[in-house]
Amino acid sequence: MFTSTSSVASEVAEFYSSKVSEQWTVQGSVLEELALVPTCTAETKNPNGSYFHLSKDIDENLYYLWVRNVEWNLEDKEIVVRVDFYDEKGSLSYASLRAIVQKKNSLDVPIDDPKAFLERFMLSKKIRFTVSNHDSKFNIAVDKPIEIASGLFKCIDAWEAAKERFVARKKDDSQLQKTPGLKR
Repeated sequence: MFTSTSSVASEVAEFYSSKVSEQWTVQGSVLEELALVPTCTAETKNPNGSYFHLSKDIDENLYYLWVRNVEWNLEDKEIVVRVDFYDEKGSLSYASLRAIVQKKNSLDVPIDDPKAFLERFMLSKKIRFTVSNHDSKFNIAVDKPIEIASGLFKCIDAWEAAKERFVARKKDDSQLQKTPGLKR
């Protein structure tokens, strides 16, 4: 079932929602009026307002991170961020990724190799972001990595069924608008 929330430019319809652990949720949403940008997002939020989103744009087959750390004060438009992956024993591996600064404390990080990133993610208990030329390190707890990734994959699969319902609903709306005196 779709749930909708109002947005400045358009309606956002949610087609999937699951709390996969104490700290993480997975949500699927689409811009309702155009059936555009179906996206699945695994997210965790800190009490201080910082957050981490691992998202997939389903139509474009792109994975990316949205990271907000309220302690950052970033000046550049593009930066390199080091992402360290840790398991119970210590450091697993790291990646250096190009990031686009959205605000002084927020990054958009395209993931060029989603397979490698997800493999590391599923083995991790903690992820640390370090921005070059900044002392601040931002740690993300990953309490149930396999369940989080599984939730993301279930969301992606759920879009196929939701897409059919969404198209049928759009067709019903267009019929109502063509009938004089009837509007939804």
